[in-house]
Amino acid sequence: MNDMGPHSNNANNGHAQTGLQFVVAGSCNGILKQGHLVNAKGVVNKRFLATIGAAMGLKENGQPITQFQSEDAASSNGKRGAATNGRMEDLFAKVPT
Repeated sequence: MNDMGPHSNNANNGHAQTGLQFVVAGSCNGILKQGHLVNAKGVVNKRFLATIGAAMGLKENGQPITQFQSEDAASSNGKRGAATNGRMEDLFAKVPT
């Protein structure tokens, strides 16, 4: 399934979609919790992607990433705020550094 959609800046397409199911195998060297189901109903997919990116060591300005797209991109397509940006902090077993 491709979550990009034909128009990634459309509110119904792109990384802001909800409802895609993910299976995570592994813990990124102990960063992610293991062995449980997370009900992320209503959480947009880019929050999950930011969480995985931070766990893998992706950094912005020397710090683990906190959102999947830049603030400029978020403001240009109207997808700003806690509901669409940020990480899913409850997935971390320890804080990424």
